[in-house]
Amino acid sequence: MPEMFAVFDGRSENFDMLEPVRPFPFVLIRFLVRSDCYAENLDGQIILRRTYQKQFNRVKAQFITKFLPLYDDNSTTDLPIIEQITPWLRQHLTEDFLIPDQIELDAISIMGNWDIFSADHTKMTKEFNKQIELSMKNLPKPD
Repeated sequence: MPEMFAVFDGRSENFDMLEPVRPFPFVLIRFLVRSDCYAENLDGQIILRRTYQKQFNRVKAQFITKFLPLYDDNSTTDLPIIEQITPWLRQHLTEDFLIPDQIELDAISIMGNWDIFSADHTKMTKEFNKQIELSMKNLPKPD
């Protein structure tokens, strides 16, 4: 059962390996889940039961609180963040969400666009980053 969310706001996305991932950084977590821990929604998608989804959402909110400031810091590339994501997620999912033989962690993947090199911050790169920031503010909010 996959759970994919954007690093910068925690917004969940449906994962379909036949469709391209949008060009933002995403974390894809796959769980092995017993049938009594999931349900099927009206669209036929397998989802966690409400209790477990709330627990997962709390871990996801902690993740965003920790990693969003690092991701928003334009002075660093994503590589140091990538190196921290897996150990952090494994620890917090194990402590606050996973249930042995009910909900187990299968895999953690990074999806989308992750920069592993970033140019020095010149006047031009600062202007470019400001343009991106302004355009992101003008994007329509997801439903």
